[in-house]
Amino acid sequence: MNGFTCFREFWPYYLQEHARPGTRALHYVGTTLVIALTIGALLLAERWWWLLAAIPVAGYGFAWAAIA
Repeated sequence: MNGFTCFREFWPYYLQEHARPGTRALHYVGTTLVIALTIGALLLAERWWWLLAAIPVAGYGFAWAAIA
């Protein structure tokens, strides 16, 4: 942890970490997939329940790829 004590201290760090276009793009893709998977899982719950398991993978996977 970086020792942030409030949001005001955290926000400049967050903006710096997301300044590269590639990082933002990967986050957008991950967020879009999470939304699509959530909607799909809710609409197709009986046959496609495993989509719920893919939500964290899509969300965090793209975020972690952006860090590398």
